[in-house]
Amino acid sequence: MNVAVDELPTVRRRYACFNTILDLSCSLADHLLMFHKARYGRNDTVGSQRCRVPYDSTCEIDVQHSLNAVCGGKSRCSFAVNTKLFDDPCGYNEFLYVDYRCLPGRLLAPPRHHRHVAGHSGPPNSGSDGL
Repeated sequence: MNVAVDELPTVRRRYACFNTILDLSCSLADHLLMFHKARYGRNDTVGSQRCRVPYDSTCEIDVQHSLNAVCGGKSRCSFAVNTKLFDDPCGYNEFLYVDYRCLPGRLLAPPRHHRHVAGHSGPPNSGSDGL
């Protein structure tokens, strides 16, 4: 299924300060979180102001993989923003910013491949040979 870029939901950005809980959710139950960018550190002026920590252009790590491991394929996800999940790249008080969309699950689900064996109508290994 092809979807035009202008039909996709808007990318949202959320910030979460160190030692807070970030709750991400899609308003529709059949939609799933898809992450475009996730960074942890202090390399964002808006995040630095919101979390009242010093801006540091050299302190940031890409945590998209970690976030996908925790929240990928879910319509709602809550987690603590701390060093247990994201390490400690700056030494203290990092923050997280996440760019994400909520997309219909049918757009994110891998295609299902059904294998049909001629002359076999049951599930695999359903024969009477005891295997």
